[in-house]
Amino acid sequence: MTPHNPTTGMKSFKAALAVSGLMLLGGCVSATQYAATSEALKGSPALRRDGVESCIKRNRVTPAQKDLMRKLMNLAPGSNVDRVACERLIGGIASGRLTHEDYRNTVTGHVTPQVIRVLQAR
Repeated sequence: MTPHNPTTGMKSFKAALAVSGLMLLGGCVSATQYAATSEALKGSPALRRDGVESCIKRNRVTPAQKDLMRKLMNLAPGSNVDRVACERLIGGIASGRLTHEDYRNTVTGHVTPQVIRVLQAR
């Protein structure tokens, strides 16, 4: 049995998170574009649904990364990790709980505490 390496786990988590939702906005998004997207998502349930579906389609994580996300998000085995992660992230953008800075950090592989809180629905 090999020992658990927290560094490897965090790298997998960062990769899974970046793909899971915040990437839905694309690579380079200005603060103004991000704010406009947040406002649009806030005011349109249809856009939020489309955002969630787009997020799910773009999700390219390994089963191990998905399991790590499931554990982080406190979901039961067999849960639809992709859908729940995308719903929480899109909801976080729409509500303003996830800032442009959170987005930029996540895209560059640096997960913020606020992103963790949103994913854990707290």
